[in-house]
Amino acid sequence: MTAKEMFEELGYEKVSDIPICYRFDDGGYINLIEFIDIKQEIMFTEYEEYNENKPQGSFFLNKSELKAINKQVEELGWNE
Repeated sequence: MTAKEMFEELGYEKVSDIPICYRFDDGGYINLIEFIDIKQEIMFTEYEEYNENKPQGSFFLNKSELKAINKQVEELGWNE
């Protein structure tokens, strides 16, 4: 299973290829996971949908999300 498939199974949608960005919207908050290839960094941001989409801070990851992140890192070749 690819990272994209793993994220989709968790309810995320891929919204960008550069940087790779996955979005999860629970109806009140939007979580973004961005993979910034140039720096090999991952940014996690939470937005409150009803507060003009202003960043609210970070969010917790569950084990399944971490597995999908690790798979994306592997596919990007960052673990070498």
